Amino acid sequence: MKNKLLISVCMILIILIVSLVSGTFPTVNDALTQTFTSTSNTHNVNMPSTVNSGDLLIIYFGSDNTIVTTPSGWTLEFSGTPDSFAELNVYSKVADGTEGGTSVNVQTSGSVRASSNVYRITDYFGNASGIEVSGTTGDSINPNSPSLSPSWGSEDTLWISGFGAGPGADNIATYPSSYTNGIFIRSGSSGVNEHYSAGSARRELATATENPGQFGLSASDHWGAATIAIRPGEGAAGYANKVINITGGKVNGVDSANIAKVNGV
Repeated sequence: MKNKLLISVCMILIILIVSLVSGTFPTVNDALTQTFTSTSNTHNVNMPSTVNSGDLLIIYFGSDNTIVTTPSGWTLEFSGTPDSFAELNVYSKVADGTEGGTSVNVQTSGSVRASSNVYRITDYFGNASGIEVSGTTGDSINPNSPSLSPSWGSEDTLWISGFGAGPGADNIATYPSSYTNGIFIRSGSSGVNEHYSAGSARRELATATENPGQFGLSASDHWGAATIAIRPGEGAAGYANKVINITGGKVNGVDSANIAKVNGV
């Protein structure tokens, strides 16, 4: 009788855990593009109209090679300059709830054009430890953000691959395989000098290591590219790693008969 009872309790717990873990990838609520077609030292990057306290904000900022000042309250996750022609900077911030409908000035030492992609993400780990970034630079027709193995291993991770390119402002031709919801913008027509683009796409995948693959441009250009891993919320990560310990008629220290009565077994 006791063994049947324990089996019933285990089945209930397994069903509960599966229901808690399923559908737990971080959620992209907003993915915005913006371009700065005139040369300037000031680049007021627009935030989503709604931003709640605890939301994760990410900026991909592609520009000419210049000194770029990290906005106050933001974290520089990656800065890459392939040569003297282009630069990519990636920033993140755990929102305090005042950002909605405002703008963030990404100040540059030189007067340059630029483009940006902005993401607002919810249902993630909830603090800065839930984001990790790997970046690289190159000169080719294929911006290629690098492989990334986040410290939390295989969980329901949201992956974002993005790039900034210039000065040719070449158009986007293809996004990495299996990546969806691509966004792209450029500050001028393809082939026009001193214009800059930013593009990105995303993927939901439970894996310990992800290598997004290549973007395709309409022509060769100078670029920086970065892969971002965003960890799922504590509920998913926590319950997925819980250990059920059955000892002496108890489940994780709780009398199995009491658990069974609560669940109607």
